[in-house]
Amino acid sequence: MPEAKPAALENYEKQRQEEFIKRAGAFTEDLVAYIIDERKRRNLTDNETIFGLALANINLRNDYGGEKGELLSEFDAVCYQAQQYWDSNT
Repeated sequence: MPEAKPAALENYEKQRQEEFIKRAGAFTEDLVAYIIDERKRRNLTDNETIFGLALANINLRNDYGGEKGELLSEFDAVCYQAQQYWDSNT
C-alpha cells in the first residue's frame, strides 16, 4: 500500500472535521428547536428552562463518565472544543 502524502492526510482530516461539524451542528439546531417548542408548550420561565438544561447537561456528563468517572476528562475536553468553536465562530 503506497504511503499517503501529508497533504492528502491533512485534506482527509479537514473533510472529516467539516462533516463532524455539519452533523453536530444539525443535531444542535434540532435540539434548540425542540427546547423552544417544549419551553412554549410547558410555559416555562427563563430560569426554569436554564435550570432544566443545566441539570440535563450534568446528567449527561455523569452518565458519560461511567460509574468510576474515567471518561469525565474526555467529556470535558469535548465541551472545551465546543466552546473554542463557539468563540471562533460568533
